[in-house]
Amino acid sequence: MDAALLWVASLALVAGFAALTAVIAQEKGHSPLTYALLGMCFPLVGLIVALMQPDRSARPANTAAVAAPIQLLGQGDDAAEGARG
Repeated sequence: MDAALLWVASLALVAGFAALTAVIAQEKGHSPLTYALLGMCFPLVGLIVALMQPDRSARPANTAAVAAPIQLLGQGDDAAEGARG
């Protein structure tokens, strides 16, 4: 009976590490399945790696706002040449 309890506790601990690693990776914009497998095979290493990954989800929502000043610079050059010529 003690061996069965030990197996259940071990599986619960591994599943907990896998779930925690997957949640952290998903919040940072990484693949939760990959990190869940990493957390299952190497629980502490997977958790540390997931915590140290950069946050990919912090990108600007509107990429047009980033590209607009670049487009305006290009239009400004054409407009200045048209005014000169």
